[in-house]
Amino acid sequence: MRIAFVQTGQSFMPEVNAYIDYFSSKNVDCIVIPPGKLNNLKTDVEWFFMGVDYSPARKNVLRIHEYTSASTPPAAGLKDFVKRLTVTAPDYRVFLNDFVRKRLGFSDSVAFGFRDMGVPNSWLTSFQPMPVKEYDFIYIGDTSAQRKIDRLLRPFTKGDLQSKKIAIIGHRYEKLKQQFESYSNIFFNGPLTHEEVRQHILRSKYALNFIPDIAPFNQQTSTKFLEYAVNKTPVITSAYHWILKFQRNYGGNYYYLNSDLSNLNWDAISNFEYSFPDMKEWTWEDQINRSGVIKFLQSKFPGILL
Repeated sequence: MRIAFVQTGQSFMPEVNAYIDYFSSKNVDCIVIPPGKLNNLKTDVEWFFMGVDYSPARKNVLRIHEYTSASTPPAAGLKDFVKRLTVTAPDYRVFLNDFVRKRLGFSDSVAFGFRDMGVPNSWLTSFQPMPVKEYDFIYIGDTSAQRKIDRLLRPFTKGDLQSKKIAIIGHRYEKLKQQFESYSNIFFNGPLTHEEVRQHILRSKYALNFIPDIAPFNQQTSTKFLEYAVNKTPVITSAYHWILKFQRNYGGNYYYLNSDLSNLNWDAISNFEYSFPDMKEWTWEDQINRSGVIKFLQSKFPGILL
């Protein structure tokens, strides 16, 4: 059995590596390719991370569409409408959660399941704190204009935070870096490997989870929050739907930022009592097994042990 994971976007997607680790452990051949290289490739499963997919279905090849997000502004509703009407129908769909499924609004009979974000199982079992911290704060993730990370960084240009080091880990952050390049306490790094990202988390005193309180961002899992939490780095976060629901269900105590960031100051942050959530249900392997996609593949390839 051979699975081709088709990445249509440019974002780093830890779930791709998680799937490859999962299936490779079951002796399934996995490759990652862009859409244009599918035509001449012999494979059993084409697994698209959407994006869009307009390519025609191929005979005797299963197609899976995975949606980790609904469309983002501007014109998010129109984008989802176009996807719904124009993309090639797959054999199975995987959605991040029910919010994403409802926003996309498919009304056909294609089978589907839900696969949330996760963390490597080894991160639960191999945690070793670093006593010496290189950074006071870390932010990992999207640095696009939609996320308004410049608002988060402005407090680090004055007052008591100007002496505190913050690491920004991401990619395509050139404009943001130019905006803050005169400040020696703001560091930009990346792109980095997953393990390098972990090392940066472990070398930081506090972790920033800065999410706009607008859909779809506020309804979707923050992978970086999960990675902060499993590495027991105290979390400072925006207050929004997903994180509040997560705290109710899994515990932990996080420092919630005011919408105007007026409480982003060192004394309040360093005197807050943090605690960490129960992460045992959040491994990638658990999320993949709960998604239904493994049972679907077993039904189509009964001789394969997954």
